[in-house]
Amino acid sequence: MINLYDNLNSQTLQLYKTFINANIKSTTVVVNDNGFLPSDVLSPYKFFSGNSIENERPLYFNDVPVPKYWEIEGSNQSAVIKDKDKIRGKILYQKGYRNRVVASVEWFNKKEHVQFIDYYNQHGFRYAQLVMDDNQNQIMKRYFDQNNNEFLVENLVTKDLILRWNNKDIFFDNRISFLSFFFEKANLSIKDIVLNSFATSFLFLYRQRDFNMKCRIFWQEKIKDDLPENMKIALKNINNLKILIPDKKEYYRVMDSVETSYRHKIENSGYVYEFLKVNKYNNEALIITNSDNIPYVEYIARENQNVTFHIASKTEMSSRLLQLGGIQNINLYPKSTEETILNLCCKCDIYLDINKGKEIFESMYLAFAHEMIIIAFEETIHNRQFVHSSNIYKLDNYYDLSNAINQISNDKTLFSDRLNMQLRSANSVSIESFLNKMK
Repeated sequence: MINLYDNLNSQTLQLYKTFINANIKSTTVVVNDNGFLPSDVLSPYKFFSGNSIENERPLYFNDVPVPKYWEIEGSNQSAVIKDKDKIRGKILYQKGYRNRVVASVEWFNKKEHVQFIDYYNQHGFRYAQLVMDDNQNQIMKRYFDQNNNEFLVENLVTKDLILRWNNKDIFFDNRISFLSFFFEKANLSIKDIVLNSFATSFLFLYRQRDFNMKCRIFWQEKIKDDLPENMKIALKNINNLKILIPDKKEYYRVMDSVETSYRHKIENSGYVYEFLKVNKYNNEALIITNSDNIPYVEYIARENQNVTFHIASKTEMSSRLLQLGGIQNINLYPKSTEETILNLCCKCDIYLDINKGKEIFESMYLAFAHEMIIIAFEETIHNRQFVHSSNIYKLDNYYDLSNAINQISNDKTLFSDRLNMQLRSANSVSIESFLNKMK
């Protein structure tokens, strides 16, 4: 089985983890390598670059090569490259990775427009460069191996590609023909294939299809007024096809829009999660934050004296946060390590997503995977996938959020009911159920 994905975004990662959790053996291929793919995931870049480097040594923001006398100024969100008082570039960090690890560097021209974007990978070297024109149009993308040798160029205007491989220049009219060549040389079969896009990967598959092909396409987006055209084409022309929709609400929307004769090809699949502990209804609540702006946390703690609130941060805490340590049922954990965070996740059974600022430590996924019930403010929520709508409150209704904590901390049946609602809302299914859908 081949799992062919266009990009490794959060939805693809959830599907990737589902296949692992369901113990399904497959080869995962990602068309657009972002430089931080899991080691067991293949890509055209990995295959044709011939890189032998394996150690993960990502580039940190202050190690980006810059001209002499230029300086780098960084924060936890991003960094800039300065020539005296003039900003010459911007450094963007890899999301969901270690602190201040470089994903890309945008270089500005004299008009202060982006001229180039250099992309860095988990091994710390530049693996690609995007070239822009003066009007910010994307012109060309170049790819480099670990020795900084250019081996692939994609013209984003004419759509053709040139691959330097085995001492030969090989020309391709478009990405589809390039992907076909990659599948041939990597000895990959489309007899049993899984997709989660109706874009590049589907167009490639549709051109290569045969009658014996088994195809499973996961739909993780939302339809608009009608089904996507390529979904209609797939339903009509691929015999052994299932369109699997993890989200139950989206499944019903699609079923309402599809022709009756094709409904047997569409099923609600869900996701298989790995849960790292069982919720024991402990009155221990966790907040993971790098911001000292946690609305109404003092009120919430004082109104719920039977609950202990643990507040952890990756960095030093401000005086504003440290003052909260004077409240009897609040514990503070500044400069928390990953080990500290995991220990707190094992200890706590309630997670409060009520802090402003960016999410750190993939805290929402961690909370969900540790079977914590997640309660959030509408204005601060970081990932709706893991939160049931009944556990989301407006900031102005902070007293209702506080009361919800009070209710579940004193009623284990209510706690259990709300936790089960959360699992259903996140489309959690058993391994057996998922395997049946994949048949």
